[in-house]
Amino acid sequence: MIFTAEFIEVIKGKALEFTKTSTPSTTLKKAMTASYRKLPRGHQIIVHIPHYWAEYYHDGSGPVSMPKGRYMVWFRNPKDDPRLKGGYPVKSTDVKRLKLTREQFTRYIKEGKLIVRQHVGRRKGAFFTRGAYRLWGPWIRRELREAALREIRNIFEPLRKIREI
Repeated sequence: MIFTAEFIEVIKGKALEFTKTSTPSTTLKKAMTASYRKLPRGHQIIVHIPHYWAEYYHDGSGPVSMPKGRYMVWFRNPKDDPRLKGGYPVKSTDVKRLKLTREQFTRYIKEGKLIVRQHVGRRKGAFFTRGAYRLWGPWIRRELREAALREIRNIFEPLRKIREI
């Protein structure tokens, strides 16, 4: 089947729309883009999310433990984290270290802003692409069926006119 550039743009737009609709994260929604490529045996629409942590957000993660004497520390509410004032990091190299004084560290813990753990359990994923596929499947089947019927009509309509002559 021959797809027009216009039809491909519609499909890309819908793939992006359905994925954004199914994604709980505003940050990831804003960063999503869609691209298209022709394959030897078909077509591919890719919804791209640049953030390195999107995979963990989507799939979740297993338990994490630190070696003896080391701890994981994070802010309970990301709005309290001064490293995120410019937005969430996209690449893992964008993650900034935060140096707190002993007084700041103690104050943040007393205020309940910091969480300190040596071990964290498994984190359940958001699996937002599943929701997108549920929306996408019926829509794309209908659109492809209509596109195929249009193409068949375009092929046979001139033949029918010739037969009528």
